[in-house]
Amino acid sequence: MKLRAIAHSRSGDKGDISNLSLIAHDPADYPLLLREVTAERVRAHFGGVVAGKVVRYEIPSLSALNFVMRQALGGGVTRSLALDTHGKSLSSALLDLDIDGSQGPSADTDPGRTHSLQEKNKGGQTMKTLITLIAAGLALALPAQAQEFPSRNIKFVVPFAAGSATDSVARIIGEHVGRTLGKPVVVENLAGASGVIAAQNVARAEPDGHTVLITTNTTHGANQSLLKTVPYDAVDGFEAIGKIGTITLALTTNPSVPAKTVADLVAYAKANPGKLTFGAGSSSSRIAGEMLKSLAGLDLTYVPYRSNPQAITDLLGGQIDIVFADISTTMPQVRAGKVNGLAVSTAKRSALAPELPTMIEAGVPGYDLAAWFAAFAPAKTPKPIVDALHRALMAAMADKATQDRLLAAGIEPETSTPEELKAFVVAEIGKWADVVKKAGIQPE
Repeated sequence: MKLRAIAHSRSGDKGDISNLSLIAHDPADYPLLLREVTAERVRAHFGGVVAGKVVRYEIPSLSALNFVMRQALGGGVTRSLALDTHGKSLSSALLDLDIDGSQGPSADTDPGRTHSLQEKNKGGQTMKTLITLIAAGLALALPAQAQEFPSRNIKFVVPFAAGSATDSVARIIGEHVGRTLGKPVVVENLAGASGVIAAQNVARAEPDGHTVLITTNTTHGANQSLLKTVPYDAVDGFEAIGKIGTITLALTTNPSVPAKTVADLVAYAKANPGKLTFGAGSSSSRIAGEMLKSLAGLDLTYVPYRSNPQAITDLLGGQIDIVFADISTTMPQVRAGKVNGLAVSTAKRSALAPELPTMIEAGVPGYDLAAWFAAFAPAKTPKPIVDALHRALMAAMADKATQDRLLAAGIEPETSTPEELKAFVVAEIGKWADVVKKAGIQPE
């Protein structure tokens, strides 16, 4: 089988792009080239796209070429490719490979830039491959940082405290992402100011892919309406990587509150205006409580917290009366009998807390609220690095063990492309602005 591999890189409006195309010379060889095992094997790492007789793989660096060729050729023929580019990055290359071990047809050459290499197949035969480097003297095809990524530990910045749902997401996903990329993922919790501290920290970080924000609709949806000034741009200040999942919130009360149902709570609150307090450590939780006030016509006092686990701690201690927070934070306390669980925030019951009715079922029409999780890198992070992070994230999301861990933590997995996430954030900012307005919340 004779195979031509074309590797090229270019800089464009969407950043630096590097691709590898594998093309069979003989139509009879197309089925072998496009065999399912090849496509699956490489697509899992480089997002290969099969189109006619060509298999194209976007690769993040020159060093990835060895891996792609080994995988695409079944791991038996191409053992190594020693590319001598005189210390310069590969801009483009044509490789004519003869899979049977004989000399392949040579490509058009550029004098002075043709180098030969040798590779051995399983039987130990040596065959020569001509490499032609095109466009000699062009600028580096990819930034050095993109070629070397990741060069050190990757940091997942979380805008909430340890023990929060977002913290759980970061740690669960981080383990798999670290294995995929070959570098450990370290989680850093920067709680406070409704996620502003963490979001601003990542927005200002070096755009090299080693700092990633694992966040929620708090920083990329609600803050834009809840705060008078937001010191970061949720859309243009970040490169979207992908969605991770959604989570339902649960309405919980301290056992001292004489209410076993939402109807009981509404009746007691109306009979005692201003007496009950609700705590919130995220914008989602804040809005959930404000929606209850607005839709049920209640007078409740809002108590802010740096993160929801701290609010739950005070709920357990009786310092506050009500907390609306994600089910991963609330349900363990509900099932332990330490707090009362009254309802979930979504229009449909949650499979993760089926014993709780929805707020609508409990007598509050129009109540529907859910939170989501996603990953973002600083703006101007090179596209090959964003793509590498996206592939690692999607590999984690496709892993059954990871899915099970997320579900056990109360998170329902949900994925997206970077482009879909960016459009989603734009829509979410508008959606949460409407929710804030209807709840009668004034920006602070």
